[in-house]
Amino acid sequence: MTEPMRKRSKIGRYARNEQGKIIKVADIYPFDDHKIDNNEIDKEVFQIAKQLKARGYEAYLVGGAVRDLLLGSKPKDFDIVTDAIPSEIRSFIKNSRVIGKRFRLVHIFYPGGKIIEVITFRSLDSGAHNPLYGTIEEDVQRRDFTVNALYYNLNNEQILDFVGAMADFRKRQMRNIIALPQIFKEDPVRIIRCIKYAVKTGFKIPKKIVLQIRRDSKMLNDCSKSRLAEELSKILCSEHCARIMEELQQHNIWGILLPCLNFKNFPGAYKVDFFENLLTWQKRLQVHNQAQEEFEELQKNALQERKRRHRRKKGEEEAKDKDKDDWPQVAGHLGKNLLGIGISYLFSAYFTYSGWWVKLLEMDGEERSLEAYRHLKECLNDLNIPNIEVSAACEHLFECEGLPFLPRLILKKYGSLGGRGSRGSRNGRRDAGDGRRRRRQSPASSEEGSEKAAASAISRGTSGDTPRDTSRATPRVAPTPDKGKAEGRIRQSI
Repeated sequence: MTEPMRKRSKIGRYARNEQGKIIKVADIYPFDDHKIDNNEIDKEVFQIAKQLKARGYEAYLVGGAVRDLLLGSKPKDFDIVTDAIPSEIRSFIKNSRVIGKRFRLVHIFYPGGKIIEVITFRSLDSGAHNPLYGTIEEDVQRRDFTVNALYYNLNNEQILDFVGAMADFRKRQMRNIIALPQIFKEDPVRIIRCIKYAVKTGFKIPKKIVLQIRRDSKMLNDCSKSRLAEELSKILCSEHCARIMEELQQHNIWGILLPCLNFKNFPGAYKVDFFENLLTWQKRLQVHNQAQEEFEELQKNALQERKRRHRRKKGEEEAKDKDKDDWPQVAGHLGKNLLGIGISYLFSAYFTYSGWWVKLLEMDGEERSLEAYRHLKECLNDLNIPNIEVSAACEHLFECEGLPFLPRLILKKYGSLGGRGSRGSRNGRRDAGDGRRRRRQSPASSEEGSEKAAASAISRGTSGDTPRDTSRATPRVAPTPDKGKAEGRIRQSI
């Protein structure tokens, strides 16, 4: 981390309070105080900021990106906050989509799967059932910890600090913004985030926050499983995953997150092997991240070559064959199913110490693949991990044991392994809806129909062992046309 030149900024942002008195609401740190390298920020972020400024809106980089830049590392994700509302952003940024049911925000899409999130300032009165937009002064008070509450102005390279966060960076300590009695009750997932941020930054968690974590940790049982799955995915794809897992275990949170991996259920040697596997995964992940930049550059060139090839109107089959061959291969790069490989390292010791390998080795090839997938899915079912990642985890576990895994058999038995449908995306919901309509027309009374019902269930993130009962389903009936309108159309045609 680059230390600020001054202990406190001499310039600030001022506003009038309720009595009309001018007060300082934020410290402003220019470039000489923070030394953030703009070359570490994706050029698309600056393009978005330029578009917003051209239309009279503010644009700030916020959250983990600013934290990582101050600590001297390249951020993986970039979040922008602005005073423009989602519909306005969507009107002039065409490669975007408005998402969210309660609080609307904008995802801006770029080639290679890159997504930049643009969020409107939130109001202090905004809640789960009353989402309201507000000002930057209100938005900062809704953030959890000071390490994530710095606003970097992309147009003038200044940092706005409303809560004394730069002082916490110098002291290298975590500090909450929301009051301790409410911070984890409002959102228990903040417990995991607090530990994760502390490990990644090397900051110390004060004793009062540690005590509050221990008091409120059981509230994680009532959290949304999809949000817990998201946090687990981020931890497994972090270069600090082993240390984060160790801290979670010390705070008695690991057993809540994945009960089947609770250390209390196994002998002491299990814990040693568990963390050795995670350290091995961590090293592989570091090599992967180093290869990622080279891979992205080759991937970009491959996509451009594909576009040129199809633009020349070559034979479709010939183009598809070449598409299979020109995808970049980089030494150390682990490919698409990064989460699945991470899960395999997470469960490697479990399969050994629980006796599951002994059970699997007694089965034949087909039954072994199906049973391993079913059991791992069962262990992860509460967290709703995408099916394709579970399949990738099984495949890697089998590969390490020198056993063949049959993903095509899983596909035949459980249907699509596509990650998008498992995540509950719009395409996934559409596919699930089509499946429901087909079953209404032809109820699943035979064994084949039951398998289709199970496949549709697992593609929606539910267990394939309990297919939906469609015996009471009724076929769709075409709506009866309005007689008056029909007669009017006949008269017009005459």
